[in-house]
Amino acid sequence: MTIWRSVCSLVVCMAVISGCASNAEQSVQQEEAIKVTVLTPKSPALVSTMLASTLNDEVVSMEVKTWDTIEQLLAVVQDGEIPFVIAPLNIGANAYAQGLPLQLVDVNTWGAMYLISLSPDVDELADLEGEAVYIPGRGGPPDLLTDYLLSKDQISEEVERVYAAVPEIMQLLASGEASHAVLPEPVLSGLRAQSDHLTEVLDYDAVWQQMFGGSLPQAGLFVQREWAAQHPEAVQAVHAKYTEAVARIEQDAAEAVQLSAELFGMPEEVLTQAMQRLPLQVMQASEARAEVEQYFSILLEASPDSIGGQLPDEGFYYQFE
Repeated sequence: MTIWRSVCSLVVCMAVISGCASNAEQSVQQEEAIKVTVLTPKSPALVSTMLASTLNDEVVSMEVKTWDTIEQLLAVVQDGEIPFVIAPLNIGANAYAQGLPLQLVDVNTWGAMYLISLSPDVDELADLEGEAVYIPGRGGPPDLLTDYLLSKDQISEEVERVYAAVPEIMQLLASGEASHAVLPEPVLSGLRAQSDHLTEVLDYDAVWQQMFGGSLPQAGLFVQREWAAQHPEAVQAVHAKYTEAVARIEQDAAEAVQLSAELFGMPEEVLTQAMQRLPLQVMQASEARAEVEQYFSILLEASPDSIGGQLPDEGFYYQFE
């Protein structure tokens, strides 16, 4: 009987130990998959980000949230709880200059921004003299580049700028209260599908290429510096997910369109058409530094405060291990 009891006790102990080991393994597996949130605007980057969030990965699982205004974005950056944000490059540079611990991981938004008019009387920039142009966000790329180009044509003082979020601008255009606006794709394709007359007064990327021989870098993925230092493998995984998502979209955009059309508030067929006008490209920050600094140099000339009064140093550019 004693021997039997000893055997039973041993079996029970082994079961307990086995259970503990199993729980420990599960705990390790759970720790391996780091849950991260990526905050993105409703811009071209949203399409790739939504697809990236669905890709299986043992290192990270991604949740996607969106922002509409620069104020919302900066509040999140200052709070520091969300590790990744997709933001205009100059906003990130300005935040960095102000001491906020952001680093640029990659550039993922190039071009895809247009100044449009619904007026049959407007065909070129000079025709906007005495008119109001609606721009999504004071101090962002649409505002700064529009001001730069208007100044080059010497009509900056003659064109009024009105600032609003993209959804509000779309409503104002639909109601006839606004006739001219700066809009990104893919929302521009949504407007084009509803408008009888729409003129693309400026293709910012085409103008940029004429001036500097390369595409216009606009926005990228930023990470909180301290968080990145603690989780370099997660930064690498998020970048890899995004790169894979872009490659998949280039082959077939259907899944990405299905995931993101509702967030843009447009039919899938319209977003599918817009995909042909979205220059999807992901470039690591260290590799894109020359293009980014060219862009920053123009902003530094036109509006020094927009990037914090100076070019960001090398600490601004995340270095992959």
